[in-house]
Order: sequence, then C-alpha cells, then structure tokens
Amino acid sequence: MFRAISICRPGTKFNEIGETIEEYANANGFYVNREFGGHGICHDMHLAPLVYHYKTPSSSREEMKPGMAFTIEPILMLHDSYQYI
Repeated sequence: MFRAISICRPGTKFNEIGETIEEYANANGFYVNREFGGHGICHDMHLAPLVYHYKTPSSSREEMKPGMAFTIEPILMLHDSYQYI
C-alpha cells in the first residue's frame, strides 16, 4: 500500500498502482486478492475509478489529477488461490 501511495501524484496513471502493488507483493512471496479493489470517494462511496491492485488490461489508464480522492486498500495473501469457508 505504501509503495503505491508513494507513486501517486498528478500525471500518474491508475494502472501503475496495480503494477506497483503486485510486483512488490510477488517479490516478497505474497499474492494480491483480485476480488476487491480500491475506488474513488466523494459525497458517495465506491465511485469511479476502480483502482485495481494487480496488473490487468482492464485497469484505468486515466491520469491522476489534483483534487482526486480514492482508496488504495490491497489484500495480500499467502497463496494464489483461496476459498471462503
């Protein structure tokens, strides 16, 4: 999370968040949960953009702009697969 936060500034593309998180997680023996992601916030919760925490072609290539508010909340796992009990 902190690595991803450190790259956030006007002009950074949202897809770089997922790339940063997944590369760091994998390099340290973890996997990123792909079911949950970050999101924009304002007067309502869960607004665009959807902030993926892993590399995907679906990730927004929109650039960050001053005043944007969004969450970065990755879930890291010990295995690449999981199941709910």
